[in-house]
Amino acid sequence: MAGPASKDSDYTHGDMEIVEHEKTYLGFISLAKWCSLGLAAIVLFFTMWLYPRGNFMGAVVSTFVLLAVGIYFLRKPQSIEP
Repeated sequence: MAGPASKDSDYTHGDMEIVEHEKTYLGFISLAKWCSLGLAAIVLFFTMWLYPRGNFMGAVVSTFVLLAVGIYFLRKPQSIEP
């Protein structure tokens, strides 16, 4: 089990710059939310098209509506508050 930093270490708690970590985290969250929207659109399209009595145009319209609403709500920029 790791203990606290040794006394001869240059590390002090709370002094590390974390700007790059925050950028990576926000990039990952952004990628995850857009991929989730894309996956939801694909699943909705094929579900609406291939279920019994489903049709192609209904699938296209419902997928377009999902994408429009998803883009509207997901385009808000993210930031990390201290």
